[in-house]
Amino acid sequence: MALKQQQSDKDEKHQQKQHKFVSEPKEIDLPTSSSDNRWRQLLWLFLLSVVFRLFSAHFLTEFFQQNPLFSTPWSSLKRLREGLFLYRQHNSDHKTVYDGDLFHVLPIFIEIFRYSLDKPILLHFQWMVFDLLTAYYTSRFVKSYIASGQQSDFRRSQWLEVLAFGGYLLNPMTIGCWMVGSLSSFVNLLVAMSICFMMEGCVLCSVLPLALAIQLNPYYAILFCPIFIRFTGSRRFAAIFYAILASIGFFLLNALLLMNKGSYDGSVPDMLRCTFGFFLTVPDLTPNTGIFWYFFTQVFEHYPLLRENPSLLAVHFMLIVALFSPYPSYAETALYLPAMTAFFDLHKFLRQRLLVGCALVAIFVLCPIMWSMWVITGSGNANFFFAIVWVFNLTQVFVAADLLSAFLRERIVTSYGAGDQEEMERQFEGIRLITVSPF
Repeated sequence: MALKQQQSDKDEKHQQKQHKFVSEPKEIDLPTSSSDNRWRQLLWLFLLSVVFRLFSAHFLTEFFQQNPLFSTPWSSLKRLREGLFLYRQHNSDHKTVYDGDLFHVLPIFIEIFRYSLDKPILLHFQWMVFDLLTAYYTSRFVKSYIASGQQSDFRRSQWLEVLAFGGYLLNPMTIGCWMVGSLSSFVNLLVAMSICFMMEGCVLCSVLPLALAIQLNPYYAILFCPIFIRFTGSRRFAAIFYAILASIGFFLLNALLLMNKGSYDGSVPDMLRCTFGFFLTVPDLTPNTGIFWYFFTQVFEHYPLLRENPSLLAVHFMLIVALFSPYPSYAETALYLPAMTAFFDLHKFLRQRLLVGCALVAIFVLCPIMWSMWVITGSGNANFFFAIVWVFNLTQVFVAADLLSAFLRERIVTSYGAGDQEEMERQFEGIRLITVSPF
């Protein structure tokens, strides 16, 4: 009995040791130590970003200010200063901030930035705070998204959080926007706050920043869609209600600011024309990182000339429909190709006739073959069919470009004759891009 008692005591002690061995790692407070290290990393990244910004401010100020890549007509700090000047001078000469076509920001943002625009140091500090908070909310969004996964990894989420934080603060694009004081930095902060609180499940805090952001850039209104999808049931209806209420509230606040300044008569339509209408009509074609300015200055520049020949314009638009409609077929192409024979006098100015003709024959033969290989025999995949469809659409692009170029060449020859070579070369200089570009 004594031996059994001793053996049972040994077994209990052994089990206690095993239990202690298994449970001891759980008592180690890894998150606290890792969290301290994370905050230390975030602090070093912030200090490094400050150094980069000070270096850029000392050596690269002129480069950033003259570069159109960091500022646009609606986010330009220079135009915001001009709007503030007109805002202050209204009572003296009865001018509103929307006289002319230089200012494209709502009055609420004049009130937000009016006290820092005349103080460069305060302005740079304010934009630094914008960047810091944007990096913080972006990293917080990343951490929340990873933590919401079924197999969330604490260490991985912290590492990616630090990566997102530094990826924004140390990004040369962010530093350039800080240098020029682009209003896009403020919009980035509002959008980062919105997606962060959306991920964390806060309805009101996700809707309000986005409602304010679309007062500067209306295209961000599309982000309301994921917010409405994120919430379910009554919270979704609450998000929709808050979005509508906040958008209307900010608009009424802007109108109230105009009335308070004594410029209500005719100013609200001007405000809409110069802000939201500015994004819809694209009147300012200053070069930027987008493609709209190029299309309106190079691609669409020649279309007004087709007013002289509405029949050619109709055929060209038929080609555009065949090219850009979501559900095209051979039927659209079969319509505009024979219609092009009406412009027989332009055929001698076409430069891609052989290329386009051979391509259309090859496409007509290969399209059913690629379809059969993908769907019927199974010896290919969707890429086979898409490749030949892509070539078909590229061929139509060349047809559109060549037809428009031929019209312009014929117009120049008719206007100046074949003898004036210098004038013809000068005129052809403007449409040389059409010959090279598919547009």
